[in-house]
Amino acid sequence: MSETSQCIKEPIVSIIVPIYNTADYLRECLDSIIAQTLKEIEIICVDDGSTDKSPDILEEYHEKDARVIVVSQINQGVSVARNTGVAVAKGKYIHFVDSDDCIDPDMCRRTVEIAEKYKADVTRFYNARDLKLVCKRFPKTRSLFDKRLREYYDTPTQDDRRLFVYLSGFHGCWTCLYLRSFWLDAKLKFPEGIRYGEDTYVNYIAYAVGKQFAFFEANLYRYRQRVGSAAHPKTNAMLGSFVDAFDAYRKTRDFYTQFSDTESLCEPLAEIFAYMQRNLQTPLSKSERAIWREHIDELLDNQLRQAFYERGALPAQIRSFWLGLYGRNVFERTFNAAYSEIFIRLKRLEAFGKKHVIRPFRKKSYFRKTTP
Repeated sequence: MSETSQCIKEPIVSIIVPIYNTADYLRECLDSIIAQTLKEIEIICVDDGSTDKSPDILEEYHEKDARVIVVSQINQGVSVARNTGVAVAKGKYIHFVDSDDCIDPDMCRRTVEIAEKYKADVTRFYNARDLKLVCKRFPKTRSLFDKRLREYYDTPTQDDRRLFVYLSGFHGCWTCLYLRSFWLDAKLKFPEGIRYGEDTYVNYIAYAVGKQFAFFEANLYRYRQRVGSAAHPKTNAMLGSFVDAFDAYRKTRDFYTQFSDTESLCEPLAEIFAYMQRNLQTPLSKSERAIWREHIDELLDNQLRQAFYERGALPAQIRSFWLGLYGRNVFERTFNAAYSEIFIRLKRLEAFGKKHVIRPFRKKSYFRKTTP
């Protein structure tokens, strides 16, 4: 066993890897972590009840490198696995890597250098494409920064935090290095039972309560989108994943509304959530549509109304979402009646009032005229 592979008593970074049946990709992932130029790391592998060869691979790597720490548990989901890893971690900083992804050899060294320079609670790397996508999807963000982020934010303004929320909606915890003492003091925790949106939830809270943040432009994470993963758009678990997104949205919104200085963050949060739902236009089978419509019907009065209306999203955006869900033929026959009913409900809400203008879609109104 080489000197660099000895157990590190005081690691600088604890890299937490939740694992569930990813034997086909696990070696590549662990090799990329072991190859880090920053050697003072510990690699906490949490086996979440894998039934493939993942446990054998983990044992093999633990024998080769004492920095690889293996923790086994019954299957409880990625959130519990990550929380377990945090409880075991000893490093000054913590970072999360998914077991089917890879990282650049310099990832830890570069992020730690920036984090130490600014004493940051959260240090995030990004690439220019991230900012372009955010600007394209959310035009409001263009007034919040000039083409690129500042490298350091000390006690951010509300506009700064709003920008952080927009950015967090499309990248998970794997682009961030967290100061472990900050994580523990803020009582950050991945929401258990949620498979989709659980990592962005943590970032939403971190950017609301943290004091010092650092950003730098770099492409240090190799994200793999594969069939069977929670984020893959064609996976059979897609419906359940988007229901999880409802839960993550509600938990975040409930947190924001507790405090007057974070309530303004509800607006970008709702816009991100609405964007996610509008993009549910992957072709669904008839049975899948039926299942998803049941979930929508259950959540209509709460989540959808808040996400699409209370914060000013246009009705045309909801039309796109429903079109993707129900299919064009069914949608065109039922849209007018369905949306009239929703509109009448919304008109009864005091919060709705006269704040929103119902606009026609392509010169044709899909809403019945109502008398004031």
